[in-house]
Amino acid sequence: MALRYTLLAGHPRKQLNFTLDSLHAAESALKQIRQVADGLMSTAGVAPAEFFAWCQNPPIEDGARFWEVSEAMEALRDDLNTPAALGALFVSLGNFKHGIGDASARQKLVGLANILFALGLDISAKPIQISAPAEICELAAQRWAAKQAKNWAEADRLRGALAALGWAMLDSKTDYKLEPAKK
Repeated sequence: MALRYTLLAGHPRKQLNFTLDSLHAAESALKQIRQVADGLMSTAGVAPAEFFAWCQNPPIEDGARFWEVSEAMEALRDDLNTPAALGALFVSLGNFKHGIGDASARQKLVGLANILFALGLDISAKPIQISAPAEICELAAQRWAAKQAKNWAEADRLRGALAALGWAMLDSKTDYKLEPAKK
């Protein structure tokens, strides 16, 4: 879905400058859409399975058809301007989060399902998790142990070794996470 979102962010009549940063930005955008949808589902009492089914076959309800996402739909009708449609979608998401507007959460969900359907975005799909090789996991465990022992020089050396192998270690207060290094 992140690749699809990245491709949609470029206008069909213009050359796309595809980068890994644009892919990461797309993952972040999809996460934001999921968060807003989760909040609306909770408020409206709509089960995630029901909402995701709507995204595959949107319902048409009185007063809810494309509610608050009509600008996004208009952008699609204007020479398939997908970047403008995504921009309008995020304006609507900001309104959803802040409770602006008088429509119910259910109507907002129906409108969101309609625009996601039109864009071909499936927010039920979770990002692919990349597993680190055993060698990388071992280095990360050693680095975490060195950090816990306050052996900063060893922890820095091991972080450098991980980076040289193309991995980043993101620390939190209680644990760490490994991810491929961004270039």
